[in-house]
Amino acid sequence: MATEIAFLKVKDSYTPDEVKMSLQYFKPRPPGFQAMRWGPTIEDPQTIVWLLNWDSVEAHEEYTTSPLYPAFIDTVKVYCIGFSYFHTYLKPYPITLVFEAAVIKISQLAAQTGTAEDGSPLSVEVTKLVHAITKAPGYHSYFRGLKYEDKSICILLEGWDSIEAHDAAKESEDIQRVLKNIEDLNNIEKSSRQFVRLYRDQLLEL
Repeated sequence: MATEIAFLKVKDSYTPDEVKMSLQYFKPRPPGFQAMRWGPTIEDPQTIVWLLNWDSVEAHEEYTTSPLYPAFIDTVKVYCIGFSYFHTYLKPYPITLVFEAAVIKISQLAAQTGTAEDGSPLSVEVTKLVHAITKAPGYHSYFRGLKYEDKSICILLEGWDSIEAHDAAKESEDIQRVLKNIEDLNNIEKSSRQFVRLYRDQLLEL
C-alpha cells in the first residue's frame, strides 16, 4: 500500500473547511483508492495536509491520467494557490493507526550523501529515535519509509495525543542525543517538518 502525502495552500479568502468541497471528486471512488485523513498544519492553518492510501503508486498515477482528475484539479485551484505531493511506502503495515492520532508530525529527513535506505547512517539514527519515542507518555504510533521520488529522504510520521506530549518527550536526554545525531547527518535544505491536527469527523473511506 502506497501513501500519498499532499500539501495544499488554501487561499486567504477561504477556510480549510471549505476545501472539503473538492472531496466530491473522489466519487465515484477511483480504482485503487483506499482511505484518507486530512487536517491543517499547526504552523500554518491555511496549509492542509492530505494523507491518502492507494493500492500502489501506479494506482494513483493512473488516477492522475484519468478523466476524473482534471475536474479535481480545477476545484483545487479554486480554493488553493499551491498543491504538491509525494509518495511513500510506509511500514510497519498496516498503517491505519496513524490516521487515529490527534496530532501527526511529518518529517522529511534527507541524507547528506547516499541514500536513506535501511542500514544507512541516517536510517540507523531514525531507528534509534523511533525506539526512544515509543517509551514517551502521549506517544501514539509511528510509520516510516523512503520518499518514492527521492531515496535519499526518509519519511517519518509520528502520532501523538497532543503537541504538548511531543514537546515534553523531546526534552528527554535520550531523544535529544538522537536528534543531535540526526541533525549532523541531515541535509537541511531538503528536509522539512510539519505538525498536522487531523479532523476527527473525516471518514477513512469515501
